[in-house]
Amino acid sequence: LSLLSHKKYADNKNFIIMFEIERVRRIRAKSTPTNGNLNLCFNILETLEPSDVNDDYGGIYIPSNAIEGMVLLQKSLTYGRTFFFQNTLDTSRRSREIFNKSAVKSFKKIRDIMIWWTYVVEARTYSKCYLKENSLQCQKLANEITMHSSELDETKKTYLNSIVPQDFRRTIESTKQKQHCPHSRVFERLIDTHNAEQVDYLHA
Repeated sequence: LSLLSHKKYADNKNFIIMFEIERVRRIRAKSTPTNGNLNLCFNILETLEPSDVNDDYGGIYIPSNAIEGMVLLQKSLTYGRTFFFQNTLDTSRRSREIFNKSAVKSFKKIRDIMIWWTYVVEARTYSKCYLKENSLQCQKLANEITMHSSELDETKKTYLNSIVPQDFRRTIESTKQKQHCPHSRVFERLIDTHNAEQVDYLHA
């Protein structure tokens, strides 16, 4: 509150948006089937309109030209707790496009984390729809970031690995090489979906 009351920050619309995003994360973390938290999250996110300015840290730790991507990512994460699968995928892809367009050097250190989140959201969504190949492809892209990104230090890699359970990664990778009878394939899909549901979205 002391930061928000300071004129330097109170007049910075994009700075305020980042605080609102944090608020959305906390509200979504407490969502249940019997409360209206997700609707509240959507209502807040719909009001967030980033200022069209050029600066490296307009969003505290991200440039102003990436803030719209952050808002879209939060929409995708919130849709991810509903059955609006197409909305989940659309907002995720749009956020990734915005992140990829940002050329601000300081953003490179965390851009891969944001892009990683988009692939994990999409992998989970495809898994819930029993689109196994799509889910595997998205998870593969997420894993490539974790393993090969030059922008991620060991601390950031440990953080990403802690979010997606090892069982989920092992399951989807193992299904590429195994042959199953029809009944087994159905069972594997259910297992994949169950493991995907364990992805912890409270971090984003």
